[in-house]
Amino acid sequence: MSEYVCRMPYCGEIVLRRGDVCEGCWTMRRVHLLELPDLYVRAYALLTPGSQAQALTTIHVSRPAAPVPFSLVIYDALEGAYATVLTWATYLCVETGMTLWVRSYVTGKGFAECVKLLREYDSCLANRSYVGDYVYDLYVAYRRLVTQTSSFATRRLSCACPSCDGGVVLSRNADEYAVCLTCGATWGHSQIPLLDRSTREVA
Repeated sequence: MSEYVCRMPYCGEIVLRRGDVCEGCWTMRRVHLLELPDLYVRAYALLTPGSQAQALTTIHVSRPAAPVPFSLVIYDALEGAYATVLTWATYLCVETGMTLWVRSYVTGKGFAECVKLLREYDSCLANRSYVGDYVYDLYVAYRRLVTQTSSFATRRLSCACPSCDGGVVLSRNADEYAVCLTCGATWGHSQIPLLDRSTREVA
């Protein structure tokens, strides 16, 4: 039987289908879905100078009038995140026969409804051939918002490296990946929360 590597960045776990994701990365998409609404609100507050955070369901993302300065990068990240959850919520509705009611004129409300639908019912996508695309797309939407709202400072993890039993492990690029400074072992985003546990099990 052929074996393939999980398609998620920096993850080296073995999977049985080309383009699939490992169990850890599949589980991590729950974290992304939980955090996406807050990231959306925080990114929107940074869209134009002087903006303030507001309730997700009241947000409407649109290009400001010409004289108003705004961040095109954040705008693209917000639009991209909305398109991602809307696309996959639509796929989910096709699979389950549900109906998706999204009021496109209130972007935040539509975003919230799509994320809620995915959180509640996306388990039915687990065995589909395109599940890797789903998890990867959520990850990209999540990372694009994280890069606009979070610190990129390198931080030292509290665990020792489970590969060489003692190396210092650093998380980089807002937890995009972790690396051991001694042996060079790397872990993907979904594996960082497991490092403490794996270290204790190896010890």
